[in-house]
Amino acid sequence: MFPSLCCCHSPTASPPARTALRLPAVPAAFFDMVLGLAGLGNAWRAATAAWHLPAIIGEVLMGLATIVWAILAVLYALKWVFRRQEALAEALHPVQCCFIGLGGVSTMLIALAVLPYARSIAFLLFLTGAAFTAGFGIWRTGLLWQGGRDPATTTPVLYLPSVAGGFVAAAAAAFVYLS
Repeated sequence: MFPSLCCCHSPTASPPARTALRLPAVPAAFFDMVLGLAGLGNAWRAATAAWHLPAIIGEVLMGLATIVWAILAVLYALKWVFRRQEALAEALHPVQCCFIGLGGVSTMLIALAVLPYARSIAFLLFLTGAAFTAGFGIWRTGLLWQGGRDPATTTPVLYLPSVAGGFVAAAAAAFVYLS
């Protein structure tokens, strides 16, 4: 057909080598995207109630946040299965480790996205996110209390697991309970 544009039509070309499926090594910091989308979606839901704006925009944002969360959760879990050394290096890194706590925080925000449609699923997502957030926060704080930390790695990201996790857990618990 177009031999100059496509090597596979050449009689002397060898067949392409089979390559293994390479999944992206998703960093935990990517869960920030879910926080932004779900936060905007929740804000739009509030604006809908306050100013009678179109509800569809908030629901689309929450749906998009849910899709992004699901993709990231699967890819991050697969990172722990297929790229364990990279995942462990991230978990033990003095700064990047704290972003792992956003996995639980984003799960609680997705519970709020699901709440109007499936209360039992929202409750399960909330419990899962809260348990992960609490467990990770305890583990991370325990490492901090052991000392030996380089002062140059003391940054505001250290507060993500406990402060962001606690704030979102309290807000999400109120919504889940009151619904």
